[in-house]
Amino acid sequence: MTRLEIDAFLSIVKYGSISSAAEKLYVSQPALSRRIKVLEQELGYRLFSRQRGFRGVELTDEGAAFISVAQKWQHLWQEAGAISMLRHNKVLNLSSINSISTFILSPVFRAFLRDNLEYQISFMNYHSAEACRMIESGQLDFAIIGKPRFLKYGEAIPAYSEPMVFASPWEYPETIRVENLDVRKEIKINWNNEFSDWHDRWFDSTIYPRATLDTMAFWKDFLTGDSWALMPYSVAQKVSCQERLYLRRVVNGPPDRIVYYVRGNERKADIIDRFLHYLNIEVSQIEGIKSYLDY
Repeated sequence: MTRLEIDAFLSIVKYGSISSAAEKLYVSQPALSRRIKVLEQELGYRLFSRQRGFRGVELTDEGAAFISVAQKWQHLWQEAGAISMLRHNKVLNLSSINSISTFILSPVFRAFLRDNLEYQISFMNYHSAEACRMIESGQLDFAIIGKPRFLKYGEAIPAYSEPMVFASPWEYPETIRVENLDVRKEIKINWNNEFSDWHDRWFDSTIYPRATLDTMAFWKDFLTGDSWALMPYSVAQKVSCQERLYLRRVVNGPPDRIVYYVRGNERKADIIDRFLHYLNIEVSQIEGIKSYLDY
C-alpha cells in the first residue's frame, strides 16, 4: 500500500470519477485505474462498483468503510514527512490568506530576509481552512488566517484589526448609509464570518451582488463604473494607489476585520518571533490599523 494508491482512492472519492481525479492528479486514467486495482488486490476486496463502467464509479460498502482508514493513513504519512523537516530549523514554512500576502507581506519579507541572512522563507497562499489543517499536520510552521473557526487544536492569536471601508471608482457621497446601497452593484468578498453575518442582516439574500469573488486577483476586472466593494482599510488604501478609487466610511457598516496568526512548530519559536517583529513594524505604519503584536 503506497501513498500514490491512497491518494488515487481519495481523489476518486472526492471528485466522483476517475477522469476528474486523473485530471487533478496530472496522471492518465489507465495509470490511476492500475493504482486502484493494485490497492484492491492488497486489501482483498473491491473499493468501487464497476457495473456502469469505471468512469461513473460508486463506492462499495467496503470502499465506504475504507475512507476513514485511508484518511488516517494519509495523515500519518504527512506527519512522517514532516519529521524530515525538523533539521531545517533555518527555514520558515508559512502561509497567508490572499489579501494579506498581496497588500501587506512584500515589505515584511524584504525586511526579514535583509536582516536575517541565515534564514530562508518557504511561502504559499492558503485559505484559512487549508492553512489550519496544514498547521495541525506539521506542514506549516506559521500561518496568517482570517477565520479562526477552522482551527481544531492550538490557538488563533489576534495580530491586528482594521476598519472596513466603502470603495468605488464612482464618486459616491462622502458618507455612505448602508441602507441606501444597491447590492446589485456590489463586488463582494466574504472577508470573514463577522462580515458575512453583517451582510446577511442588512441585505436581501434573494438579491445577488454583481460579482462574488474569493480573491482580490480580479478586482480590476469587476470594480468598474458605479460598482462598489467593502474592503479592509489596508486593502482599499493599496488598491486606490493603483487605480483611482473613492474611499468612504459607512454608517452602520461592517465590524472591523480581525486578522489572526497561528503558530505551529515551536522548535522554530525564534524565527517565528523574528517574522512577527517585522510584521508588527509594517502594520503599525498603516493608518487605521490597531496592532496587537508586541515584538
